[in-house]
Order: sequence, then structure tokens, then C-alpha cells
Amino acid sequence: MMRALAAALLLLTLSGCASSGREAPPARTQAEPEEAPSLVEVPSVNMGELSVANLPGWEKDDHAAALRTFRTSCQKVAGRDMWREVCAAAASAKNAKAFFEQNFTARALPGKNGPSVLFTGYYEPELRGSRTRKGAYRAPLYRMPEEAMTQKPYFSRSEIDSGILKGRGLELAWVDDPVDLFFLQVQGSGRIALDNGGVMRVGYAGNNGRSYVSLGKVMQERGLMEPGTISSPSIKAWLRANPERAAQVMQENPRYVFFRERESGGGEGPHGSLGVPLTPERSAAVDETLVPDGSPVYIVTRLPDTPQGKRAPYTRLMMAQDRGGGVKDGHIDIFFGHGKRAEELAGYMSARGAAYVLVPRNDRS
Repeated sequence: MMRALAAALLLLTLSGCASSGREAPPARTQAEPEEAPSLVEVPSVNMGELSVANLPGWEKDDHAAALRTFRTSCQKVAGRDMWREVCAAAASAKNAKAFFEQNFTARALPGKNGPSVLFTGYYEPELRGSRTRKGAYRAPLYRMPEEAMTQKPYFSRSEIDSGILKGRGLELAWVDDPVDLFFLQVQGSGRIALDNGGVMRVGYAGNNGRSYVSLGKVMQERGLMEPGTISSPSIKAWLRANPERAAQVMQENPRYVFFRERESGGGEGPHGSLGVPLTPERSAAVDETLVPDGSPVYIVTRLPDTPQGKRAPYTRLMMAQDRGGGVKDGHIDIFFGHGKRAEELAGYMSARGAAYVLVPRNDRS
């Protein structure tokens, strides 16, 4: 599943579809993020163990929603020693709030430079497209070429955009906006609203083995955008306002992502690295070296200011169900879902705060 020169540069420009190195890469894949400005006062953090009931804002959370998402984690982790008993308890729990309080203890997640944790966001974009090339649908969405699995580095973005893969039948679909296609590659999965009324869901299949280059950095260094104005929405707006230069600028990032068609999954989100559907605002990408797969993670931060207005403090329990190449140290990437609100929040999200990993208690009763 990204994104921080200002507000949310992380989401598009600093995160890319860099594989995490797994056979089934996560929905969220990224390049190394930069430090984000502090957009929320970091609460006083007890770096020792803390009662779950004493977490800031805990009483106001929707504990039932958190338990439903935790149960999806249990589909994959229940067989592991750490989770066997607590997943069994989750399956029969009647009171979600009591379940978490009785079965877990909270430990603060250390940030890169102390208790401050960096929060960014990602989403599942929706594009307009067709299964055949026609009319406005002229930008191809490619399957992974067989030789690209072993031939690294493979053709660059510039070479692929120039048509080096044409005529091989690798096109999954054709979309009407190359800018949206670039963003889809950053996110790693998405939906395509087809011209015949259907919906195609696509997921990450691999990349060309080239290094990721931050588009935001390129645009700032060339004086195309000023520091403090850069966000994924503003980058999109610039690219669309300058179509004669957009392709050249996007080609500064040589990494190219290939896709596969996924089952529609009904109303489910894309699958993260854990192998379960991601739940909007309940699933997150984390550093797996610090947070075990499937773990509940309680976050204390603030949603970003957007053109629609200021956002409120943001505290809730999420599940570690995804990973990313750039999600390292004290960095958590929140999955916001799909649609306009999700795109906006992911596009501007870059805040600091605190995070607490919930660890199964040894003295559960």
C-alpha cells in the first residue's frame, strides 16, 4: 500500500509500489518515507505496559467493529501459539470491549526518534476503463510479463510507456487517465469501473525491479511545485493541468507495476499481506519486525486538514493486516478504503501521534 513533504506527500510521492519481497506482496507497498511535520501534539506516552482500559480515548471507540476485524486476522493466525487461545476467546466473545481489556495488555510502539509515531494513509483507487482499447480508454494496464519475473531490472517506465510491450496481449484493461494509472501503481490495488457497467478489481502482480523515485521530490527540485503545497491531490492537479509535461515527469520514476485481475470480493476491500480483506479504518500496514502479523494496534493521532475543513482527533483500534517496503520503524499506514473520502484522507494524511500494540496477556482468566 506512502507520503510526506507536506500534509500527504507520502501517499503518492514518497511511497511507491516497492515490493516487500514476499511471494504475495501487500496491498500497500511503498518506498522509504520522509519525516513528516508534526500535525498533532504527541500525548504523554508510558513506554511500559499499560492497561487497555486506560488507553486515551478507549471508551469512545467502536469495540464491536474492532472485534469483527480482529476475527478476520484470526482466520490466518489462529494456528500460531501466540494467538491460539486469544482467537478462540474472540470467536465466542459477547462483549467486545471486555474481550480486549481482559485478553490484552498495551505496549507503546517506539517511533524512529522516541515515542512519536508517523501516520500516513492509503486507499483503493477507482478508475474508469474498458477491457478493449477504444475511445478515451487508451492507457494500458499490463499483466506481469513472464520474463519480468526473473529479468531484473526489466524495461523502465519510459520504455513501457513508449510501447515496448505492445502486441503481446498483456493488457488487462485500458483506462482513460494515465495520471490515475500512475496513482494506481503507487497504491498497488484498485477497482476499474468498466464501460459496460461492471467492475474489475486488480491487485499487485510484481514490478520491473527498478528503483522508486519520488515524484514529489522531482517536482520540488525542478521548481514545479513549492514546498508546503505538495500533496497527492495537488500533484494530480498539476499533472492534469500540464498534459504536455505530465508523461515526462511521471517517467522520472522508472519503477513500473504490473497487475492481475482479482475476484470481485463483493464489498470486501483488497487483500493485505496477511491474506485477509482489509477493513477501512480498521486495517493498517505496519513494520512486521516491530508488530506481529494480525496484532491489534491502538492509534492516537489526528486526521489531516483538507480542503473540506479541519479534522478531529483520531483514536481507534486497528489490526496489523498489511506491510509495505517503506513502512519501517515508527510508521503506520492506515487503510482508508475506497471512494472520494478515502482518497482525500489518504492524500493528505501525514501526522504524528502515539501507537500501542496490544499483546495477549499471560494471566487471562
